[in-house]
Order: sequence, then C-alpha cells, then structure tokens
Amino acid sequence: MWEKANLLPQSCEDVLAALALVVVLALIRLTIGIFTAVFVYFVRQPVNPRSYGAWAVVTGASDGIGKAYAHLLAEKGRLSMDIGQCLVIG
Repeated sequence: MWEKANLLPQSCEDVLAALALVVVLALIRLTIGIFTAVFVYFVRQPVNPRSYGAWAVVTGASDGIGKAYAHLLAEKGRLSMDIGQCLVIG
C-alpha cells in the first residue's frame, strides 16, 4: 500500500538529506538571531525619546475618556502613542 503511494523514502540517503536540510535551516535561523541580537544591543545607537519633542502615552484610547484625551492631544498638535484593545468599535 505505501509503495504505491511512494510516501516512504527510497533510501537512507534521502532521510539524511532531509535531516541535513532541517539542520542547515535551523543554523541559519540561529545565526540570524545572533546577528540581530548583536546589532540591537551593541551596534545600534540608542534612541532618546526626548528627541521627538513633547509626546504622551494614552491608554484606553479606543473608547471613552482615553479616546477623548487622545483627540484633545491631537488637536493641540502633540505626538501621542494611543493604546487600546478594540480594533473597531461599532
């Protein structure tokens, strides 16, 4: 039954080739992760939040008082990071 569908590997070399591919992909992912960590923690210059000027974090900005406060800050031209749980309020 399995031979008709040709789902089994033909030889041990096929299994080893597949395993080698998995190992190579895992090593590539690990290498990218290491390079990313080195860049983020040692190479990249830190960002000073004050360089953006006056800004605020508004929580609960999807509805109610938080939404009104976010709109008030926007009217005054202030930068704000609005945090809320609802994507769409009907």
